[in-house]
Amino acid sequence: MRVFWIAVSIFLAGCDSPAAEQADGQSAPAAFEGALVRNASAHIAHGERIADVLGCRGCHGADLQGRKFDDDPSGYGVLWAPNLTRSMATMSDSQFEALMRRGIHPERPKLWVMPSENFQHLSKDDMRALRLYLRSFPPSGQPSPPPLLGPRAIAEEAEGKVKPAAVLVRETASVLPADVGRAHARGRYIAAVACGECHGAALEGREGDTPNLDIVGAYSAEQFATLMRTGAPVGGRDLGLMAQVARSRFTKLTDREVAELYAYLHARALRPQ
Repeated sequence: MRVFWIAVSIFLAGCDSPAAEQADGQSAPAAFEGALVRNASAHIAHGERIADVLGCRGCHGADLQGRKFDDDPSGYGVLWAPNLTRSMATMSDSQFEALMRRGIHPERPKLWVMPSENFQHLSKDDMRALRLYLRSFPPSGQPSPPPLLGPRAIAEEAEGKVKPAAVLVRETASVLPADVGRAHARGRYIAAVACGECHGAALEGREGDTPNLDIVGAYSAEQFATLMRTGAPVGGRDLGLMAQVARSRFTKLTDREVAELYAYLHARALRPQ
């Protein structure tokens, strides 16, 4: 089921894009803070931070040389996150863009587990920085074998419970978190690309798994910052996967980004229904 693929991908951890207002009052795509740096080294450093926020190492390993994240031939199958140092060496810029935004693999007919449905909304500048960072690694380690789907994965695909990345991209291309005004554009953007993987493209949660992020309406700014930095929610209960993601990924958000994400989610929670 979908929750399995989400848990695996994190644990082993355009026109409709949210827009921000420029100084001249015109609309421009939102991006993570620091996306407009100009020199190459700063672009690579920004790309490294984006890779951390998006959880690239969670699936592809601390050295990005790939890892096996499921080994159950009679269940979901034998599944590997590819060695990115080798993949990037053979992938053109356009192929990388197609994989990230459209869920299309340059060699295989289907791409699995990759959350391209979220990455399709990455800004041009953030995507470029991420690409430059991933290209900064020399090819190393062993090539990762292609996925070998097991009978459970095949059956769940036939039932529509498990879908390849390209299908999820098409299904969610026009689905974005609620727009609560240009003042909250960056917060909405961060929510779309960093929160939607677990909480759904519209942030309405997944039944029996993750909550609607309207829950943030019950948090103060300070409580939300604590959650994002430590994984500790109001009430102190164990959030499991969310706690781990907060500590491994969301600590890479800047203080301003955390504040903007909170402001957006709080405004979204209070919007007229």
